Amino acid sequence: MHNTNMTMGSVMILAVLYGILSFCAIWDLSKKDQAQNSDKMIWLALILFMHPIGPFLYFHFANKKRRKSIFQRHYPS
Repeated sequence: MHNTNMTMGSVMILAVLYGILSFCAIWDLSKKDQAQNSDKMIWLALILFMHPIGPFLYFHFANKKRRKSIFQRHYPS
């Protein structure tokens, strides 16, 4: 019985963390002005329906254009 409670607690913590990550991804998506509405709808569908990896894909691929390397930030050309 004790092992089941620990498992349920772990699942609950992961679910809350995933919910926070999904919320942050959707919030970031809503703040984007430069993205087209069709792109936003595709990313929203990916975030919502690809549960384990949707937000991770969004943060990795959708924000690639905005990211700069450390070298580019400190030594602009």
